[in-house]
Amino acid sequence: MDGPSAAPGGISNARWDRLYGGDGFWTIPDIDGQTVYAEYQGGNMSRINRVTMKSEDIQPKQTAQDDDLRWNWNTPLVTGAANSKNLYTGSQYLYKSTNQGRDWTRISGDLTTNNKDKQKQEESGGLSADNTSAENHCTIFTIAESPLDANLVWVGTDDGNLQYTIDGGKTWKNVSANYAQAGIPASTWISSIEPSHFDKNILYATFDNHMYGDHRTYLGKSTDMGATWTRMQQNDFTGFAHKICEDPINKNLLFLGTEMGLFATLDGGAHWFRMKNNIPEYAMVRDIKIHPTTHDLIVGTHGRGIFIVDDITAMRSLTAEVWDKDVYLFPTPDLPLNNGKYGWGGPESAGGWFAGNPPEMPSIDYYLKDRVSTGK
Repeated sequence: MDGPSAAPGGISNARWDRLYGGDGFWTIPDIDGQTVYAEYQGGNMSRINRVTMKSEDIQPKQTAQDDDLRWNWNTPLVTGAANSKNLYTGSQYLYKSTNQGRDWTRISGDLTTNNKDKQKQEESGGLSADNTSAENHCTIFTIAESPLDANLVWVGTDDGNLQYTIDGGKTWKNVSANYAQAGIPASTWISSIEPSHFDKNILYATFDNHMYGDHRTYLGKSTDMGATWTRMQQNDFTGFAHKICEDPINKNLLFLGTEMGLFATLDGGAHWFRMKNNIPEYAMVRDIKIHPTTHDLIVGTHGRGIFIVDDITAMRSLTAEVWDKDVYLFPTPDLPLNNGKYGWGGPESAGGWFAGNPPEMPSIDYYLKDRVSTGK
């Protein structure tokens, strides 16, 4: 789907356009502002022109040198963080394109454990195989290019492998044996990887073990390229972890999305709190983005909608120095004169609904060390 973040009268369901079909998973905009990459289960993916709505298949195809390709039900499809012209996807192999998926280069061997006992998906169904790709295992599940170096790429799999390359795919190093020291189970799914915006040696990763009946929240941090790990924990955490996101401006501000909530830390992970403000505790947070110009926190969920926390500048600015003050007034942004830009709009004739627009007046954000409910 494709829709605005603000519109006359609010964001109505009529403002959303369907881009692609299937069960629908990742939808990734290209930097050209006109192209969108979208997919559905089993690695079926297309490049879509938002103007003409024409879609073209871009799924990498098996060659004579490949084993049968194993695509996860939720195949990763990502653009580069350091070089936005890079496009990545993965089966058991990692593929890279620099021309919007018109051509692909395989830049790895099999990055999974390639455990044959977990690859009997074609043996079910009796006379005919019952394989919709949900049965596939030993697949790539998450991909992340470092925002500091386009040649540094991390890959996580659904069978516990965590590997990286520092030379654009020529060589790979597997560090999956190392995270067990932090109490994270072996063979757990690597659900997301977040290379730091500030230091190439630092990365964060979430681990999802609920397929084995373990619903605990696993969040790990490494400061030495995955050689050693620290598990970041909090009693308030609920649900298995889907996504970790580091703020690109303040290295101590992190957001964690789980099956049961959205959490944040202001001190690099020493202390966490649940984010509320109308965000459901059972939000099923699957993705988190921070808008580079409006500084909005955008949260994508499974079946709970999209939530936008407008302008997190105050959260970025809430440093230890501010905490020590009795009172602090955060800088207030300039007021844009929109002259009714968002208008009033009219209601849908039937079956319509509207989400709100961002506030037209900026808020005055402040911090008080003591919670004051009475007095001056």
